[in-house]
Amino acid sequence: MPFRQGYDYYLDGNGNKQPLSTAYAWKNIGYWWENHHYNPDGNRTAWEPKTKKIWFTEFGFPSIDKAPNQPNVFFDPKCTNGGSPKYSSAGTDFSVQRTAIKGFIEYWQMQEYIEEMFLWTWDAHPYPAWPHGNIWSDNHLWEKGHWINGKFGVCSLAEIILELSARSGIDLQKIDISTIDEVVDGFILNKILSTIDVINSLRIFYFFDMIASECEKIKFLKRGAGNLEYLSSESLIKISDNSYLKQTEIPEENIISKLSINFIDRFNNYTNSYCYISNEAGSNSPTLNVKIPIILSLPEIERIGGLILKNASIESKVIKFLIPAIFHGFKPR
Repeated sequence: MPFRQGYDYYLDGNGNKQPLSTAYAWKNIGYWWENHHYNPDGNRTAWEPKTKKIWFTEFGFPSIDKAPNQPNVFFDPKCTNGGSPKYSSAGTDFSVQRTAIKGFIEYWQMQEYIEEMFLWTWDAHPYPAWPHGNIWSDNHLWEKGHWINGKFGVCSLAEIILELSARSGIDLQKIDISTIDEVVDGFILNKILSTIDVINSLRIFYFFDMIASECEKIKFLKRGAGNLEYLSSESLIKISDNSYLKQTEIPEENIISKLSINFIDRFNNYTNSYCYISNEAGSNSPTLNVKIPIILSLPEIERIGGLILKNASIESKVIKFLIPAIFHGFKPR
């Protein structure tokens, strides 16, 4: 198991990690449940191990970037105690909320000592009237808050890929979507398109690739989710007498730094809406005009558009290198 705060260590007054014995590991619920309890004076309490199962009366995650880092933090710009999780960009992220809740439930329901779990929060506000701002004054909190109203009644990107594959006559046993975890509010097809064209349009906004393997599997791989392989320069073949690499800079005017996106606005009666995004760099670079039949909210479009521009700025170099035949089996995974 990884080194974990509350299980294996605690932070002292100076912020340094100190070893933590199992008896004092406040997050080790299983140990607490299956052992006797002792007061600081050494006297044993009346607790008998395993006599009662445990209820989680409240658990939840906000729909904000890196929510699992600090799931208890509530984003509220008007509150002095509000904030965002550690290392978070504070951007809206429905997918991470859904994934974290799913992972939490799947893990804890396997533990014999957990009997009930209550998710925070399904609010009494009547969705979809809430979070419309002309009725509710706290509507601005829904976007990044712990509420699941209107956030879970959607399908996953993986389900869309499987549906498209099935309609194309592809055996779903040959499809690997294990790393695809994004959620999609809706996707409209109002003209005849090939499956590959539809999937390619989704790839632009959800950052995944398709790889066909030797075992006839089609793998849909989320960017950044694969395993890294490290090669030393000694493992490469020289491109020239003096170099193992050839690096080419992409001219700044060819790097996209502005986006014009036409999309279907979830919170504007599903009408066509427009969003312009710029990273304030490369004033001479082109604007990419995109029209997508995906149902999204404005915060989601801004988040995705920002990622597209960030990727474009990072992918500003082309690096070429040669590897020997011993590495011929290298594939994205």
